[in-house]
Amino acid sequence: MKKNSDKRNSVWLAIQYMVSILFSFIIVKLNVTHYGNELYGMWIIFASLWGIGNVVDLGFGTAIVRYVAEAKKNDDQNRINSLVSTGFVVFNFVGIFLVLLGFILGYSIYFSNNTVVPLKYHHLANAVFITLGVNFFFQYLSFFFKAILEGLNKFVLSSKIILSSNIFMMCLIMCVTYLKMSIVYLSSAYALASISLVFSNYLVIRIKHPEIKIFSRVDLKQFKGIFKFSVSMQLSSLIYAFIDPTVKYIIVNFSSLSIVPFYEIANKFAVSISGLFFAAFRNLLPKASVLKSTEDYKLFFEGEGKKITTLGVTFSGIMFGVFVFLSTTVIKLWFGYSEVILIFLILSMPQTINNFGYTIYTFLIGIGKPALLALSQLLNLVVVSISLILGFLIFKNTLGLLGYFVSVISANILMVYFVKRETKFNIKDFLKSVSFYKLIILNILLLLGTIILNFSSINMHLVLGFISLLCAVIFINDIKAYSKSILGIVRQFA
Repeated sequence: MKKNSDKRNSVWLAIQYMVSILFSFIIVKLNVTHYGNELYGMWIIFASLWGIGNVVDLGFGTAIVRYVAEAKKNDDQNRINSLVSTGFVVFNFVGIFLVLLGFILGYSIYFSNNTVVPLKYHHLANAVFITLGVNFFFQYLSFFFKAILEGLNKFVLSSKIILSSNIFMMCLIMCVTYLKMSIVYLSSAYALASISLVFSNYLVIRIKHPEIKIFSRVDLKQFKGIFKFSVSMQLSSLIYAFIDPTVKYIIVNFSSLSIVPFYEIANKFAVSISGLFFAAFRNLLPKASVLKSTEDYKLFFEGEGKKITTLGVTFSGIMFGVFVFLSTTVIKLWFGYSEVILIFLILSMPQTINNFGYTIYTFLIGIGKPALLALSQLLNLVVVSISLILGFLIFKNTLGLLGYFVSVISANILMVYFVKRETKFNIKDFLKSVSFYKLIILNILLLLGTIILNFSSINMHLVLGFISLLCAVIFINDIKAYSKSILGIVRQFA
């Protein structure tokens, strides 16, 4: 019965994620066509700052998932109510603080720079920025309700709510595009969708789980527990969230505002592919959250951990290797920009490492050891910033993004070492068992392809087609095994 529940969760998480990504690419296409590269580039810069709410819960959401899962396992309803009441207050106060911080950063950094906010767009910029701030607050608050459902292992219900919200937002944006409305209305559409998401979550929890009392007693002890667990996670998440706006800010200042949509499209493709894997196994966190002893840790990595890490390597080989020709062809046909393909290849390499390290990353969060994650994300931010600036100064292009690959490798080495110290597992045996050598070969091929396409006139499709063919040969057995796994999940869900 538990296996059936896990498979249903994974399937619905994957469906929700794939639909969300499909809608996001349609939305980007509509907006680039409607508003143009420069104006939409400014909108992306704003959204990337406020977009922290889309990628980070500052550790509090993760803490809610972890502690609700523990309380549910112990059948402690009073503690669950205390947790959600305290968490609701925490999310509101932190959300307001972040909105104020966002306004300070935005107006002091962005609005004072005419490269980021051209004078001809100043009349729109204020309204757009403020409206996106409203969107941020409600998007951030929605993470609280989502965390409650995930802590209860109700991933299917959470996915259905998010799917409904995405459909609603898609309809709003299509109306904005069809009626040729200004970019202020685009921001308003996002804000309205986020507000509806919060109220939808609240109503569903009230109806489906009336035993949960969101407005009950606030417990200072619970607050201390949540804060103690999440303080390092907050720092890690905050640093990670600022990588994207930092990169875009550097691109604008060392290149042009019109290049930002190219990076946005390439990054969205690369992150979306990996995100499908992360979404399908998001239910791994509650499992890692209940591990207590070294023996539990070892059993986790010898079983579930090894299985999902192997799937991560296989997934990378298929999606970033075998399908690289198909992916880049879709990018070219849908968006029409060859520049996006080169950036996509560079950004694909760190994503393959992230897929490998997903189990380890989740394990460290689950057992309450996020301090190392904060250090690794700080390393990411520093190395990516320096390498990107050097890339523009030396190569006059975005080759500096290769530094992101180096920083991700360094961060994952740190995480593997830490897990080895905690679990005493054999690294060589683990890497061998998950076929890590295939991941090395995949990244060598992607790196060679990037170099060849940057410094030669060889046909792009020929190079990418050759990479796809080689990866198909290398991962042929994995493709068969992976296909069976997917079909098994689909049959189980049906």
